[in-house]
Amino acid sequence: MANVTTPRPVVHLDRDAAEAVAPGVFVQHQLPEIDESPLSLDAVFLDPGSVFETSGSAADEIIFVQSGSVDATVNGNTEALLRGGAMHLIEESSAQLVAGDKGAQLFKFIIGRSADEHAPLGEYQAFNHTDFSDLDVATSNRSFQILFGPQNGSYYATFFVGIVPPGAAPQHFHQYDEIVILSEGEITFHQPTLSVPAKIGTAFRILPRDLHINENTSKSEDLIELGIFTPAGSPSAAYMAR
Repeated sequence: MANVTTPRPVVHLDRDAAEAVAPGVFVQHQLPEIDESPLSLDAVFLDPGSVFETSGSAADEIIFVQSGSVDATVNGNTEALLRGGAMHLIEESSAQLVAGDKGAQLFKFIIGRSADEHAPLGEYQAFNHTDFSDLDVATSNRSFQILFGPQNGSYYATFFVGIVPPGAAPQHFHQYDEIVILSEGEITFHQPTLSVPAKIGTAFRILPRDLHINENTSKSEDLIELGIFTPAGSPSAAYMAR
């Protein structure tokens, strides 16, 4: 099977491109749904004290707090989420998020249920938090923490926070379908006919067998990326191009 080389969209975070969906709530559809993928991505901007309501009725959702804070209530249970906090909505679950006094900026990952379903490995968990003391190892000295996956009730996709040291891994591809966002640091996203410098909040789509490199262009600082992929599995499953 040949590797895919078609450049994919690379979309920067842009509040000016967001539309008002409720008082104080603005949504930028960064990576809309496409025929080839059940994954899509919205950036959500919340003014201080605003209320954002969403649900998992049509598709699973994973919401990550990029900045600010929210009080998040899922099925009657409330938790304060700061930067690095996340929540997972499944079928028949709904959420209300109330922004803190400095507002909040969120990423909402949407996983259509046409995705393949992983075998259950654990009970559903609505909330989780980034913990850089609990990381797994991937290729090229990279590390990651899985916030949601089959081990805690996310059967359609795996969501992780990744740490990438300075430099670039070899050109590679995955068998899974993925969306990646730069959360902190400096990165250039490379495909065979495309190189795009990214800013914090820049998102890109990587379809199965797309050749790519995520290069940390800093000389000394790690970068932090957010990734979601389906079918669910391990972020370390990478294949080298020949």
